[in-house]
This record gives sequence, C-alpha cells and structure tokens, in this order.
Amino acid sequence: MPIMAPKTLDFTVVLDRSLFALQMRKCSIVSPFSETEKMPLKNNAGSFKDKDESLSSVASSGKKTKSIVDALIVVMIAILIGCSAKDPAKEAPLRSDVQVRMDRYYLPVELAVDIGHTGTQCFFPFSGQRNEEPIDLGYTPDKDVPTVIAVRAGLISVNPAGKNWWDVSLTEKGKAFFENEHGVRQFHRVGHGCDEYQVTFPIARAFVVDVSSPKIQEEEPGSFVYEYTASSKWRITDLGKALQSDGEVYSLLSAEQRQDLEKSINLPGDIYHGPKFTLPAPHESENVPHSVTAIFKKKNGSMVLEKVRSL
Repeated sequence: MPIMAPKTLDFTVVLDRSLFALQMRKCSIVSPFSETEKMPLKNNAGSFKDKDESLSSVASSGKKTKSIVDALIVVMIAILIGCSAKDPAKEAPLRSDVQVRMDRYYLPVELAVDIGHTGTQCFFPFSGQRNEEPIDLGYTPDKDVPTVIAVRAGLISVNPAGKNWWDVSLTEKGKAFFENEHGVRQFHRVGHGCDEYQVTFPIARAFVVDVSSPKIQEEEPGSFVYEYTASSKWRITDLGKALQSDGEVYSLLSAEQRQDLEKSINLPGDIYHGPKFTLPAPHESENVPHSVTAIFKKKNGSMVLEKVRSL
C-alpha cells in the first residue's frame, strides 16, 4: 500500500490591511503521505506511532490557527461597527447657527393699529372677508389705547370722515419707522363702508447674546436631542424708548391705559414666540439677559428647533 512522504503545503492568511496593517504570513502544514514512498509489509509500529503524533501535531496547529483567525475576525467586525456609528457630537448644530435660528424664532413685541377708512362698526369678528357682518363695539380713536399711543408718538394721524367715521393714515415719521423697523401690514378688511387694515409698530426685539455648548441625550438608539441654553436681551426701538418709565408717551398714560397696553402687546403663548416683555420698557441698565432652553432634533435629514422653554 503506497504511503505519501511528508510534504509541505503552503497557504496564506490575509487580513484587512486597511484596519490592521498586518503583513501577510506564510504558514506550512506537513502532510504525512507521499506518492513516492511504499509502506513496508513488516511490523512498523514505531513508524506508525511517529506518524500519528505528526498528525496530532498538525491538527492541533490547525485548530490554533483557526482560533486566531476567528478572534481577529471578531475584532475586525467590532471595529467596523464602531467606525460605522455616527458621533452625535459631530451632528450637533453650531452655536452660531443656534443663535441665528433663535433670533429668527423670536417675534418682536409690537403695537398693532388699524389704519384706513374705519368707524365704530368696523370690528370684523373673524378673518375680515367681505361676507362677514362687522360688529359695532363703539370704537373711537381717542379711546383705543394703541391708536392713542401711535398718535402721541407721531406715527399716525386721525381725521374725521363723517359721523362715527375716521381716516387714519401713517405720517412721514410713521412711514420711515414702519420701513426701518420692518413693520407688517396685514388683515385687510373691506365691506359695510369699512376699508382698513392693520399695521404693526415694533416696540422691542429679543436678540441672542450667548449660547451654551449642547447637552446631548439619546432618546432612542441612534436618535439624539441637543439641548442649548440661549441668553437674550432686548433691543428697544424709538417707540419702545417712548414707553420707558420716563418716556414721552408712557409718562402721560393713565393706570388703566397702561394695563390695557400691557394686555394688547403680550399675545398668547401659542401666537407669540419670545421672552415675556413687561412695561415700562427697560432702560439699558435694566436690560438683564433672559435665558431659555432650546432643544434641537434631527427630523427627515434636517435639524429642527423642536421646543423652547423659559428658565
């Protein structure tokens, strides 16, 4: 019976060099058989014992090599998983971007005034469409607090246009202020003799002066929220300065008019975005920072401002 002589079989173990920078290692396994050798017919117990030990050694060496390769594969998979995971800190919005977003989020504190051809019966209860019936609330320019303030500040003029009717218009000063402070013209209402719309005169705007580094929290696996603390102060307009404690307009208002004004400029929280503004308007020495918590979250590939809470 032919016996194969010991023969060296070469193979190569190749690892991912991009991860491990390991050199290729050449391994050899000894085969106990050769086609050129014949097994003698006499008793060769000693020879078979040597060959059995050789086979056992080869099997043991193969198991060790396989164990090493398996271990390296596990390490490679772990590294690949770690490398593929995103670093949430790198996803966080920049503080400068948070400042810009918050400045846009804050709405100005404004005085809203009706201008145009208006009268006592020109209160439209809903959206001001032509088919709506207006309500007579007994409006007169000398009793409407926002109108009184705008007249005293020199922003509008009121002229009689018949019994219980007036023409209200912007003065040159009012036009310049409206343009420079980016006032809004809205809610055009026409019908039943009325032709009016509302204009807004900004009193103050909140602007961000400082943004903290984010606190990162994982809501669920792979989903993170970024919490910032943003501090803001008020920029007071010329109208706002007239509404300071010693201002030319605020100082002439009665206690009842001051209360009505406070109500008219502080809109409900579902409409107004920004810190609470109180009258009289603050002087610079009273203009202390107001802090909020701003929470950002990634949705549909974009970072959105999800929630703002006052501190």
